[in-house]
Formats: sequence, C-alpha cells, structure tokens
Amino acid sequence: MIYTPILLKKLNCRRILPKEWKFREILPLALKNCVSSKYDRVNPKICVYEMTVLLACLKKNEFDNSECSEEVKAFNECFEKERAAAQELKNSLKEGLLIPGSNRLSFSQVNQLMQQWPHPGATVSRIKRRPPWMASHKTFRIKRKLAKAQRVNKPVPQWFRLRTGNRIRYNVKRRHWRRTKLKL
Repeated sequence: MIYTPILLKKLNCRRILPKEWKFREILPLALKNCVSSKYDRVNPKICVYEMTVLLACLKKNEFDNSECSEEVKAFNECFEKERAAAQELKNSLKEGLLIPGSNRLSFSQVNQLMQQWPHPGATVSRIKRRPPWMASHKTFRIKRKLAKAQRVNKPVPQWFRLRTGNRIRYNVKRRHWRRTKLKL
C-alpha cells in the first residue's frame, strides 16, 4: 500500500514515495558518427576444458607425458585452431570486412556502418564549460584569501612564493594548516 500525502500530513513525517527526477536534454540525443577503439579487446578463455583435462591426467599419472598423449594432442589441436581463428579475425578487422551473422562487431566495422548511415544530429559537439556556480565559487575563494592577506597587512614575499611553488600556508580557525595555490 502506498501512503498518500494526506495520511503523511497526519503522521507528520516524510513521504515514502520515490523522488521524481526530470530529464533535461542539454544536447540532442544522437550518436556520434564514429566509435573509439579503446575497449575493443576481448580476451576469451580458450581451450580451458582441454587444459583442465590435461592437468588432471598429468596429476593422476605423476606428471608423466607418455601416459597423457591423447590429452596433449587434443590441447595442441585446440590451441592451433584458436590461433588460426584469431589470425583470421585480425586480418578481417584490418580490412574492415563486415561478417554476416556475427554477434560482435569491431570498432572499424561499426565505424564503416556509421559512415554508410550517418546521424544528422551528430554534428553538435559538447562544449566543455564549467557550471556557472563553479566560477563564482572560485572567485569568492580568491577574494576571501586576498581580503585575509590585506587584513593581516603581511603580503607574501616573492622569494617565499618561489620557494614554496606559489603556495602559502594559512590557518583556518587555528585547527589545521593547509597549503593553497595563490591565484594572482
């Protein structure tokens, strides 16, 4: 049962209903026409079953290779097959060929598809701006530091700035000393 605001007024407590978030669209919802190649590397676990069978056989026969020749042969065949498949995939990725029916596409294949059918709204670039409250907060901090320096009437000498890398030590409410960078 969901409590209504009328019942909660009587109980004099907060609402139990979840907070409603409203989506604000800052930029148009469109994909870019290219995909980065950073996270394209997938490391599948290959020949794990054959390796476990081989290790179990070796352990059982006290690591004697002559007793486990079938398991060694199966493991080597699996390894060669996977190596050939990886080389074929690498060559097809270099060429950018689209493989029909494949579940995963590489970044070059996705980029090729995106070039064939580009998005019209993808030309908008994200502007890297700070939020408006950050700039005002920064100027407030700088002005406060300057006001403290003027109140004390002890300007920081140039040699001290050079020695400390343009950082001064000040005490906030006489609790902790901090080093802050001067923005002058």
